[in-house]
Order: sequence, then C-alpha cells, then structure tokens
Amino acid sequence: MEKIIFNIYLILLIFALTSSQDEIIFSKESGFYTEEFLLTLSTSSETLKIFYTTDGSDPTNSTTTKEYREPIQIIDRSQNPNIYGNYEEDMDSPLSISYNCKYKKPPFPLDKAMIIRAVSKKGKIMEILLLKHILL
Repeated sequence: MEKIIFNIYLILLIFALTSSQDEIIFSKESGFYTEEFLLTLSTSSETLKIFYTTDGSDPTNSTTTKEYREPIQIIDRSQNPNIYGNYEEDMDSPLSISYNCKYKKPPFPLDKAMIIRAVSKKGKIMEILLLKHILL
C-alpha cells in the first residue's frame, strides 16, 4: 500500500514539475541583428516565473541564472575580449585543445553572440509542498 501511495505522489510530482514548464514567447526570433534592442519574454500564464541566462548556460542549474523582471538589453559584444579564441596551442601538452594544428590567437576581436536561454516554472512553494508530501 505504501508503495502505491509513493508511486501516486511520484506521478503527481512529475506531472506538477512538467506542467509547470510553459512555452516562453520571445519578442524577437532567433537570428542575427545589426542593431541593439530590448528582448521581452512572456508566458501564457501570469503565475509562471521566467528564469534566463545571457551566456548560453542552462538556466535550470547555472550560477548566472537571473529571474526575468524587465526586458533584456541585447547588445553587440564584438568588442568584448576574446575568451575561447585566446587559447593557443601548447606544444608540450597532448591535451591542448588545438594540439598539432598550429593555431595562434588572433590580434583582433572576434565576432561574438548573446545566447539567451530561458525556462519557466511555478513558484518554489508548490514544489516544496509536493516534495514534503512525498517524504512523509
């Protein structure tokens, strides 16, 4: 009997967590833009919160995740310092990311992108209550 009750709660938890995900509507389509702009995010439900990242990381577990409260400024990041393009070949290491290809970092800024990833979910209170009921 306890196993059946646990399975029912587990199914309810999975349903609650998956149904808390809602489609996020972006005010602009994915693409390349020459002008800066404000990106707005919305969902079909006002009770859902939106969380996002601007560095391409997963908004469900990233340390850079922010809660959406106002439009996101989409900017040209081309003049920011190169990060990944600055890794040069290390001739002494077989683990070098550019091993044996003689890659040299460019002396100029590379093109860059802003990658916005977003997720929507209900408030944490609902999820905590469901978890508490399962543990009892």
